[in-house]
Amino acid sequence: MKFHYIILTIFLAPILQAADSRPNVLFIAVDDLRPELGCYGVDYMRTPNMDRLAATGTIFDRAFCNVALWCASRASLMSGIRPTPDRFVTYMARQDQQAPDVPSLAEYFKENGFYTVSNGKIYHFKDDTPESW
Repeated sequence: MKFHYIILTIFLAPILQAADSRPNVLFIAVDDLRPELGCYGVDYMRTPNMDRLAATGTIFDRAFCNVALWCASRASLMSGIRPTPDRFVTYMARQDQQAPDVPSLAEYFKENGFYTVSNGKIYHFKDDTPESW
């Protein structure tokens, strides 16, 4: 019996090690936050948890909105597709309807073995690209 555990460990070790070598990815999407956090150099804000998280990750200080509408901007960001006069321009924009053949950022991660979860409002509509989660 002990021999089986040793053989199993030998075969599983490379797989488990490979899984551990992937980075953890945490994508935080916040509406109307502005860079009002200590990690952005704002002294009057006390944000110790976000500051600690930022210190161990990557801070983006030149993020721009693709479209001046929340729905369209989210669909554009998650699909990686620029808005056009016919796509992602209204407050009712949906990636699953306007770019159905394009995998979302979350779907890409999921298809590559990552665990994906949406806890909140990534898209304006909760049922937009349900296969991503």
